[in-house]
Amino acid sequence: MDDPDLMECWGTIEGVDPVQKKRHAYINTISNYWFTFWDVHKGTSSQIRANFALEIFSTEAGLEWWRIAREVRIHTDGFGKQAEFDAIVESEYQKALKSREQN
Repeated sequence: MDDPDLMECWGTIEGVDPVQKKRHAYINTISNYWFTFWDVHKGTSSQIRANFALEIFSTEAGLEWWRIAREVRIHTDGFGKQAEFDAIVESEYQKALKSREQN
């Protein structure tokens, strides 16, 4: 998103520069797309896992996005499909971190 006026709608993310903030917004949009795809029974948990493992969490920007987003998403009183989806994302995030530590 190139419009600073609209980026302001995302609020302040402490310690994140404007480029990181745009990446965060974009990855969040991708994640919401995948959630919707999965939620309406078009995608499987395996597909979601693969998308995060092979795409989002293969990048520093993706890992940084979840490091920030997870504080809100998994540490709130989530329920239902969103909580289940976030648990899948968290699982793939932890696998990605472990893989990076081993390399």
